[in-house]
Amino acid sequence: MVRKGDGTYDYSVYVKCRVPGAPAGQEAGVPLAGSMTDTLTRAAGPEPHLRYLLHSARVAAEEFGCRNHPVVPASPPAAG
Repeated sequence: MVRKGDGTYDYSVYVKCRVPGAPAGQEAGVPLAGSMTDTLTRAAGPEPHLRYLLHSARVAAEEFGCRNHPVVPASPPAAG
């Protein structure tokens, strides 16, 4: 998701993750959410920002030990 903020773009990612010990159905919600503002890199387009954010989401999902094994892609889908 990309939204225009105060002159910058904000990127967000949401992961449906069922952590060990959580009640059944937790993955139906979105317990993992990440965001990034475009001032962290100097790239002109959204793809480099989203790749960094997706990488972070994959690492977080792995560290949390998501039992439902969510698939977090390495790069964003092509714009259509």
